[in-house]
Amino acid sequence: MFTDIENLGQTDIQNGAGIALGGDDFAAQNASRSWSLSALDADTLRFELRSGDHWPGDGTEVERSEISDQQDVTNSDSVHVSYQFMVENGAQNTAAWLVIGQFHQDSSSAPGRSPPFEIDLSGEHMVVEVRYQDASGEVVTKDLFTDPADIQRDHLYDMNISATFDPAGNGHLTVTRDGDQIAKYDGPFGYLDQSSVYWKQGIYRADASETMAVQYKNLSITHGPDTLVFHVSEDAYQGDARFVVNVDGQQVGGVQTVHASHAAGAWDDISLAGNFANAHDVSVEFVNDRWDGTDSTDRNLYVGSVSLNGQSLTGSDAQLNFSSGQQHLGDSVELAQNGSVTFDMTGLNWHI
Repeated sequence: MFTDIENLGQTDIQNGAGIALGGDDFAAQNASRSWSLSALDADTLRFELRSGDHWPGDGTEVERSEISDQQDVTNSDSVHVSYQFMVENGAQNTAAWLVIGQFHQDSSSAPGRSPPFEIDLSGEHMVVEVRYQDASGEVVTKDLFTDPADIQRDHLYDMNISATFDPAGNGHLTVTRDGDQIAKYDGPFGYLDQSSVYWKQGIYRADASETMAVQYKNLSITHGPDTLVFHVSEDAYQGDARFVVNVDGQQVGGVQTVHASHAAGAWDDISLAGNFANAHDVSVEFVNDRWDGTDSTDRNLYVGSVSLNGQSLTGSDAQLNFSSGQQHLGDSVELAQNGSVTFDMTGLNWHI
């Protein structure tokens, strides 16, 4: 049984507990300590790991407090993961290795291999790695990003991961952090004997003496053969603009965060995956408007275009709700108040 995060109870989420989160179902993997996993609110999980916290499925040389997605993402399907995370202030990381987010290969792949994608802490430095097998079957590890600066403790990072796993050579990966691209990769991605991957988050490390705690918020996972891309920007004020997406009346993924400044002419491309080949209406709903009386104290959302599998509609194609402070601005649409604009995708479906 999988329980929505808001109904879990605040603390002491035991090993094996089922959690409905981010559009998927997860299972807790921890040592069943009172501190291992807590739900701080309806959107936030807190993972804590202390020396000797061994998950029953591991040996005694590693420590783990994670949740594991119970839905697999098939090779060649697109998968998009967005979330926020924060490493709490505390003792420096001394573990020989430490993973704070990963796509793990399915059980059909040979056991004992490191995951084909992971976000690590090496000391206090964030690292992004991918793995695949070469023609001889040897595992190749590529470090795509190593932050020269220490991770900012108590800073809430915005992460977006877009990936397609394909061991044969057609894999793709893009990782952005706080709106900046930190990793991009094209090529073989994953193991030759894997057929799918699944997402895991939390803390997984070699034995270490220090206590570490990490918070994860607003997880959104979408995957499937079709991809929607939203070309968006914002007027930020006391926080970034946020929106949700509905396809034919059903929400897809979680709440999405915009970072690109409209005044600076910048745009973000935010992707969601799923089965959209027969989609009719796609709506973008602005959910956190704020206005304190002046143009400089106003948070707004702009949609430049929406594309489905590479076929695009511009913001000027959006159907407006004029009572919600919306207007066309050239080829884009401005959402000045909370509310939705809708795009009719039926014409694009003929091109899929």
